[in-house]
Amino acid sequence: MHTGASAQKEEREHKRQEAEVSQTSYQYDRTCRYLSDKEVASRLEQGIPYVVRFKVPEGDGSVIFNDLVYGTVEKRYEDIEDFIIVRSDGLPLYLLSNAVDDIRDRITHVIRGQDGLANTPRQILIYRALGKEPPAFAHMGLTLDPQKAKISKRKHGEVVTVAFYKDRGFMPWPLCNFLLLLGWSTEDNREFFDREEAIREFSLERVSKANSIFNYVKDDPKFFTDPRAISINAHYVRTMDIKELCRAVADEMDAAGLWKANTVTNGRNGSRRPLISYVRGTIP
Repeated sequence: MHTGASAQKEEREHKRQEAEVSQTSYQYDRTCRYLSDKEVASRLEQGIPYVVRFKVPEGDGSVIFNDLVYGTVEKRYEDIEDFIIVRSDGLPLYLLSNAVDDIRDRITHVIRGQDGLANTPRQILIYRALGKEPPAFAHMGLTLDPQKAKISKRKHGEVVTVAFYKDRGFMPWPLCNFLLLLGWSTEDNREFFDREEAIREFSLERVSKANSIFNYVKDDPKFFTDPRAISINAHYVRTMDIKELCRAVADEMDAAGLWKANTVTNGRNGSRRPLISYVRGTIP
């Protein structure tokens, strides 16, 4: 790693403009990498602000790693600029902090969206510079809305929160079933599977490289969320054991304060028994 004086704003802007004219990508040209010790000392004495950059290896080499979703990924050293790891105010950037946290916490797998794939070669360089073996990486396709915008709470609001679905009668596992199908599938392309089946069959290698679509249209008069999510939840409600369904109904009524202790129903022999006992499965 090395310390270098930051280029003047005007100089950086000029280099960007030159890159635009020549239709090439702008990349830090390693100006400060080759400063002499005397030049560095002079700039420090002048109080010129500086950042700390990572010294990327030179030559024909590459960073090569196996992504558990995308397969072999290679990035040539010459295509990686000497990237900043500490700002001029002394604070570390995410790339450095994240690698240090992962090492400290003994992280074995990093699973994240494919928009983080571009950062991975640089993070691997940091791991190796610190003498640590990088974790396994798996980059998943993003979940987009019908307009191809990335799903986020900031943009899409409560429809992407768990509470939204609980308040609208979704059972826990049907929602998980739906979410699993956003970018993953079983070998036989089943739409419905229980928790044990999902655990047994799930693998990162079957995660799709393509982005998935969450078919939510704001203020849709017919569907308050993705129609497939509604359909999967309805299937589970229709086919679940009646006692399990009754227990769920009783819990919801209790939580809403709608249950009355003296509510009764007819038993099998015509006797009147508390409905709460029946729906909770205490009466066969």
